[in-house]
Amino acid sequence: MFFNLFSLVFKLSDELALAETIQEPISVHEMFPGSMKLEMFKMLGSLILLLTIFGFGVWAFKKFVRSRSHGFGGSSQIKILERRSLTPKTSIYLIRVVNKTLVIAETPEKITLLTEFPPDTDINHLLQENNKQSSSSATSDFLSKAIQKIQKKQQTNQD
Repeated sequence: MFFNLFSLVFKLSDELALAETIQEPISVHEMFPGSMKLEMFKMLGSLILLLTIFGFGVWAFKKFVRSRSHGFGGSSQIKILERRSLTPKTSIYLIRVVNKTLVIAETPEKITLLTEFPPDTDINHLLQENNKQSSSSATSDFLSKAIQKIQKKQQTNQD
C-alpha cells in the first residue's frame, strides 16, 4: 500500500518536473482510491481492539493485585487495627497477626517491633477502659499506658 502511494507520488513529481505546462489537475479521488478508506477503517478497528485488550489487561491486573493483598480465602490474617502518624514519614501501627497483637514503628529506613501484647489480651477492653478514664486522650497515650501495663505484668511474672 505504501509502495503504491510512494510510486504514485514519485510519478507525479517526475511528470510535474519535466512538463513545461501544468497538465490537467489530479483529483483527490484519483490520488486516494476507495481501497484506502477500507485500509483506514481496518487500522482504526485494530487500534480500538488493541486499546480494549490493554484496558481489560489493566483491569484484570488490578483485580489480581487486590485479591493477593487480601490473602487467600478472602480473609486476611493480618489486620491493621490502628495507625498513628508521628511525623510525615514515621508512623506507629497497632496490628493483629493471627492471635497476636503487635505495636510496630515504621520509618523510611526500617520497621521496629515496639511491643507484643500477650495472646489473650483483649484490645477492645483496653480501649473501653482507656475511654472511661479520659474520653479525649490520644492513641499515643493509650499505647504508652498499655506498654507500661505489659511491662509491669512481665516484671511480676519474672519475680
